[in-house]
Amino acid sequence: MFINIGKKERPIKFGTNATAKFCELENLDLSGYALALFQVSKGTISGTCLRNLIYAGLYAACKSDKLDVDFDVYDVGDWMDTLDEENANKIFNALAASLPKGEKKRKRWQR
Repeated sequence: MFINIGKKERPIKFGTNATAKFCELENLDLSGYALALFQVSKGTISGTCLRNLIYAGLYAACKSDKLDVDFDVYDVGDWMDTLDEENANKIFNALAASLPKGEKKRKRWQR
């Protein structure tokens, strides 16, 4: 998925790599990540956590697409200040699409 942020179209993706980057930035384990997602859904997440979550999604998508990461968390914070509703919704839709759907599927590595 692409969003218009920072005066250009940028990919954003929430998955394993974005989760790892967010946990690294926030010094969290997976249970802390789950709590952050819950806080997003309730509107109680801190500004720093929200900024880092968006940064992680942008960062991971750029790395996956072999694009230069030409921004840092402070750029993302500045971009959030001017983000329009359509692109904000795209971010939250990408995040929601990455969440488990409640179906139990056993992966090969989960034995």
